[in-house]
Amino acid sequence: MTVFTKHEYGQLFTSQAYERDGVWHWATNDAPVPLDAAKGYSIPIDTVKQQAALAAHYDKVVGDYKRMQARQTAADKAEQRAQARAAHGPGVKLVDVFTGETFVT
Repeated sequence: MTVFTKHEYGQLFTSQAYERDGVWHWATNDAPVPLDAAKGYSIPIDTVKQQAALAAHYDKVVGDYKRMQARQTAADKAEQRAQARAAHGPGVKLVDVFTGETFVT
């Protein structure tokens, strides 16, 4: 585990990351460190390996999300739509950018 720090906006930020198979991951959630964060923290990454790991991670996250959305019950969807209606008001068309599903509040 390596501790990285950066100064930004007059504050000191600290993060922990570890390297596995040439790819740096956050210690808190095991996700690959994004390229901009690696640059900000001066983490010595292999850009090609890091980007490939990030792409695979994002594909997995989106796939997991789509599977969870597909498993929603009618009650789950009704609750989600009620929350959307409360947040956006009635008559607003919303689109889930990951699944393509649309509905009107």
